[in-house]
Amino acid sequence: MQPILRFGRVEVRTVQRQLLVDGVPMPVGARAFDVLLALMARPGDLVSREALLDAVWMGRVVEDNNLVVQIGALRKALGKEAIATIPGRGYRFCLPVSAPDPAPEVAGIPVGEPSQRGERPLIGRDEDVAAIGRLLDAERLVTISGAGGIGKTRIAECLCSAQRSRHAHGAVWVEIAGIGHSDLLPGSIAGAAGLSVAAGGDALRNLIAALSPLDLLLVLDNAEHLIAGVAPIVTALIAGAPRLRVLVTSQVPLRAAEEAVYRLPGLSIAEADAPLDHAMRHGAVALFVERARAQGCSAAIDAAALPSIVAICGALDGMPLAIELAAARVPMFGVHALAAHLGDRLDLLTRGRHDAPERQRTLRAALSWSYSLLEPREAQLFRRLAVFAGVFTLGMARRVGSDVDDDADCRRGGSVVDALGGLIERSLVNVDAADEPRYRLPESARCFAAQMLAASGEAEQVERRHADAVLERFSTIYGASRDGEITADRALAALEPHLDGARSALEWMMQHGDATGAITLAPALSFALTLSRHKERAQVWETTARCIDAHVPPDLRARWALGYCVYWFQRRPEVAVRWAEEALAVLQEPVWRYRALATLAMALARLGDVQRCASTCAAMDAIEDPAWHARTRFAGAMATWQLETARGDFDAALAANRRAHRLAVACGDDANVESLLVSLVDTELATGRIDDAVKHGLELERRLVRGRHVQALTVNRINLVGALVAQGQLEEARKMAAAAWPLAVAFEVHPILADNLALLAASCGDWTAAATLHGYADAARAAADMKREANECRAIEGAERLARPRLGDAYGREFAAGARLGRDEVPVVAGIATT
Repeated sequence: MQPILRFGRVEVRTVQRQLLVDGVPMPVGARAFDVLLALMARPGDLVSREALLDAVWMGRVVEDNNLVVQIGALRKALGKEAIATIPGRGYRFCLPVSAPDPAPEVAGIPVGEPSQRGERPLIGRDEDVAAIGRLLDAERLVTISGAGGIGKTRIAECLCSAQRSRHAHGAVWVEIAGIGHSDLLPGSIAGAAGLSVAAGGDALRNLIAALSPLDLLLVLDNAEHLIAGVAPIVTALIAGAPRLRVLVTSQVPLRAAEEAVYRLPGLSIAEADAPLDHAMRHGAVALFVERARAQGCSAAIDAAALPSIVAICGALDGMPLAIELAAARVPMFGVHALAAHLGDRLDLLTRGRHDAPERQRTLRAALSWSYSLLEPREAQLFRRLAVFAGVFTLGMARRVGSDVDDDADCRRGGSVVDALGGLIERSLVNVDAADEPRYRLPESARCFAAQMLAASGEAEQVERRHADAVLERFSTIYGASRDGEITADRALAALEPHLDGARSALEWMMQHGDATGAITLAPALSFALTLSRHKERAQVWETTARCIDAHVPPDLRARWALGYCVYWFQRRPEVAVRWAEEALAVLQEPVWRYRALATLAMALARLGDVQRCASTCAAMDAIEDPAWHARTRFAGAMATWQLETARGDFDAALAANRRAHRLAVACGDDANVESLLVSLVDTELATGRIDDAVKHGLELERRLVRGRHVQALTVNRINLVGALVAQGQLEEARKMAAAAWPLAVAFEVHPILADNLALLAASCGDWTAAATLHGYADAARAAADMKREANECRAIEGAERLARPRLGDAYGREFAAGARLGRDEVPVVAGIATT
């Protein structure tokens, strides 16, 4: 563990940082002890004032009197003869230094060995220990790097014990965290190894000479604060001692020539829905459970608590220190409340072990230690990156991190690149190496960085930059997709990871009166949210609609209006018509006029104004250019399909649907490809092609159930219920309806499914249920202001045609009862309730 140096009645425990005289501890301060270590590293040699000041105060500007005071304190403890003053030059340590006895014992633990902290089991690290062990077999210098609290020391302790017997002269452990300057490292290594090193001269050269004949594993723990000095020392040791192997733990690699780096990740985290026994195979969950049970909380750890446990471990990025601190709070909060309170983690996770180093007793202390080691530019960028709620790109980091306002300089941002690289090395920023790398602050680090940003006084300026960075990314990628430069799917993949940032940027713009930014962001954000997040898309449009006034530039207002229309044309076509007409009056560029005409035509079709829809489509067709990209012409094909459907010419609608489908495929718009296939099934049903509708609907079910387009899956299932009923497959229709109902409720299209449920009930001879569901469907449509299309009209008319003659006057009573039916009661009435 800690080496002991003796000279007469004086004993120095160097890494324990204890000074004893006649066995009695002497109260010397930390600075005085560092001065003593610096002098002992060169016994008998003259050590200049400048060298002592640099070694102990590490380059800080201090008065010479500070050194005099520390020398005086040491002389008081050791005797005046211990340290000689060389006037005008420096000081000399005069006591004869003896090397420690071989492998002396301190508190039962041999010198040079790590503390095993009560032999606690190492949880979730078997694969890492094995991998690093293989590296040590193959390489002479291995560095375990990773964030503070990630578990580097515990793994090094395990490897030190496991590898000791494989080296003739064992293993030596040196704790570097308490060493104030790298000049003191050779002496500390010599003391830990129990080596007799020649006094005087070059301490490193003498150490190399002592180590050169030895077969030894040297472990240097917590080297990050002395990394520039440790690297050349280790390189020299490796070169001069051919049978020496070195294992280093550090938040950053040494960058030495022969170094093999093992980046230690967080512990693995289970899925929230995994069984408890399976979840316990993941290190993060196993560690939390073991530590919580050690607190006497076994009763709180069960399958019901697992989702909260997984959420805690995920929020803490699998960091062992943070997980242990969280588990220590289970007796006070319980698992579920603890998960809910992790937003205050820096104030919450404060009950570390008393035997742990000070920097590892709280989460804040661990992060503060890492933060204190950053270069000023790295620290500045780190706190600024806290504004990113999720991932960010290099370009976005440059926009936020640059100190210049010029866009070109922001894009160059060389110093930002260097600082970001430093943060990645220290595991304060994670990187996902995709085609376009994405970066993310671990959530605990982000919480700490946010507090540092708030304290810096630059939060508002950085938040403004963040909003600008998000707007630039979304506008650029959405515009490239809209203009056919990239496929829609590629654009969605590029934007989806940044949705959290876009939400916060929009909120910031609204709060700070940036109407132009909010209006510009809205179409791109709505596009990125896709059809599956329809409620959130509605919120985007409703929020930014409050910004639309006479001060908004007409062209910007018109482009916003088109996006607004595309969203609302199905549910509120009269509103969409008004905004499309306004946009058409402003937009002059042919491509934009074409888009406006297509949008207006679709809204008119939904209103049932076939004549105006036809004339609008004619105007649209007149300006269409075949050279335009498929993405633009797709809007026209969709308008034509809507027109033919409204006319009731379903053969023409099928042809228009197929053309729109080809264009969607050409522009890589997977969401619209699947939406059009869903509409194809609906149109086949409307034209009486029942077998085709069932065949294509089932094929689409198998495709959609594996994908992410849940709204398309929902509508396809609704269509399939109608098609299966028409084909006479009533039991299959019932199963499909049971699968469709919860999704239909989620997407607020349950009134459409209710029409098919009424027909299903009537086809099964349940006349009462058919009448009740008819009443429910009418009431639900009225509440949602939702009109029926052709197939929905046929379904509800068919249900009434079958059931009313059987019920007579009772039909009206059951219909009225259905109008009062609660949504949750529908599955029971329809016979599709699941247990």
